Amino acid sequence: MKIVLKMLFVFVLMQNIVSAQQSHNIKVLAHFNHNTFHSSCWGYEAGGREYAVFGWYEGTSFIDITDENNIREVVFLPGRYSGWREMKVYKNYLYIVSEADSSGIQIVDLTRLPNTVDLVNTYSFDGFRRAHTISQNGRYLYVNGGNYREGGIVVLDAGADPERPVKLGEWESDYVHDCRVVNDTIWACNPLTGKVSIIDAVDKNNLFTITSWINGQYPVPHNCALTDDHKYLYVCDENFNNPGRLKIWNISDKRDIIYANEWKVNGSTESVHNIEIFGNYAFLSYYGEGAIVLDITDPVYPVEIASLKTTACWQVYCFRSGKIIASDIYDGLYVLKTLDPISVNNNRTIAEGFSLSQNYPNPFNPVTKIKFQIPLSNGESEVLTRLVVYNALGKEAQVLENKHLLPGSYETYWYASEYPSGVYYYRLESGSYTETRKMVLLK
Repeated sequence: MKIVLKMLFVFVLMQNIVSAQQSHNIKVLAHFNHNTFHSSCWGYEAGGREYAVFGWYEGTSFIDITDENNIREVVFLPGRYSGWREMKVYKNYLYIVSEADSSGIQIVDLTRLPNTVDLVNTYSFDGFRRAHTISQNGRYLYVNGGNYREGGIVVLDAGADPERPVKLGEWESDYVHDCRVVNDTIWACNPLTGKVSIIDAVDKNNLFTITSWINGQYPVPHNCALTDDHKYLYVCDENFNNPGRLKIWNISDKRDIIYANEWKVNGSTESVHNIEIFGNYAFLSYYGEGAIVLDITDPVYPVEIASLKTTACWQVYCFRSGKIIASDIYDGLYVLKTLDPISVNNNRTIAEGFSLSQNYPNPFNPVTKIKFQIPLSNGESEVLTRLVVYNALGKEAQVLENKHLLPGSYETYWYASEYPSGVYYYRLESGSYTETRKMVLLK
């Protein structure tokens, strides 16, 4: 018996050693595995509570992760069987797509969480049956891939009635696996041609290509994200024959995209899958390498600060509290937290009143940051907001913002390398609020 106990002790000890070797600076708070195919995950916060939204073969699970000592699945929403399920949130609505034929878009009202959720619509339009991914920016949804036409991008407006979006324009120049939308510009991944495309989406009924480029060596661009200053684009290559890497591009000038660097797990034969950027951190799902957290304070030279090795990681998402969720095709969902706390700002803070801050630095050359706030009024309604730079003669120099924004605190940058030295003015118009400030460009 002593020999058996000794062998058991050694086995447990070895398992702990292996486990320790498979993680770095990260703690598993909870783990859910439905013993089938799992897909993407996303986060939702409301009423002071945090929810992991988790797609798997039979549908979508909602997991309350607020209390680290009581993480539990609270609701399950059935869906058509599919090994591919992706989702995004707009206001209190969740939009779910899958590769199951005739699955459409499930539109789910989350208001009654944690008790239940309400499937309010399964949305479709003529010729559309399924999609591969869905992206969201403000009131607009961007449906990618799937069966519709060339599998490009279709824009839906959910602003007037989130339960019944209105189809607007589309871009069908190439197949789009996934896209990122920032400031009415779409950054689209085209894996079949190895390209990344930049698409002008100011007019949602008339999308057009600004430029495109091949995503470096062995390109199969799958997913991308921009740094907070919008100067760098990180692109994941999903290439299994030549292990896909994270490509880093300088995008300061949309007409002159410059290769900056690439990142991979040293010695790995696995491929990177998806990326999310929150503040100074990038969260990678890296298939067999698992969930990886990068410090991107220096965006050209990322540094790995935490990781958990999993079988086939699909998606990683970080909450404002620092909790992290990671979905794995075979392992299910992990709820994680780094041992060294990190702070991200992926959720807007509610402003007490309108404000337009003085730009910083001022004077500047050639980049300056401008911060502004939009308060909460009439619920969560969006406000049409314009932030425009004018020269000393009052002529419009550049429009920095021109879209509907939710209440919150925002910051944007003016890249003025193409403008001459002098005095400039920037004006914020948001609802009935207007304010103008002066800044000085010195070269």
